[in-house]
Amino acid sequence: MIEQFWPFEHFYRTTLKISKEESDQVKIFMHNFKHSVDPTQVTTYQKLNILSLPALKNLRSQIVEVLNFLNLNLDDNWAQLYKENNFHVPHTHYGSEYSGVIYIEGNSPNGTSFLNPKGDVYTSEFKVNDLILFPSYILHFVNVQQEDNNRIIISFNTKKGGNHG
Repeated sequence: MIEQFWPFEHFYRTTLKISKEESDQVKIFMHNFKHSVDPTQVTTYQKLNILSLPALKNLRSQIVEVLNFLNLNLDDNWAQLYKENNFHVPHTHYGSEYSGVIYIEGNSPNGTSFLNPKGDVYTSEFKVNDLILFPSYILHFVNVQQEDNNRIIISFNTKKGGNHG
């Protein structure tokens, strides 16, 4: 069940049931992906919608179910692997209604950091299998990874409207 939470308004969190096979597929894929468009991490962004892989059909279905509850459609999606010294600069997701991050693997206690319009920063706990949904206009970032902690995430954007899968 999705729950509203956080010190910021309109944030949601839920824990997904990601099988070991699904998680392993994402890990193998990301450790072998060679076409990243971003030098600060390995990412499938603008190269591959990771949730279109047949091996991730169950995970996609769970995400669609959550988005249906909020009357949102799944849009572009990607996976990212952060190694030592990798980071993600502060950014928003222009043109999207809500954005999501799913923690697939990682040994760091710190997840994504969010900056609300009042200037407050909150860093989520990195909890494997958690999905965090947040308004796309919220500035967010990932701090420099001090070690190679196997941080792998899946991110996505949404559009308004009922989801068709």
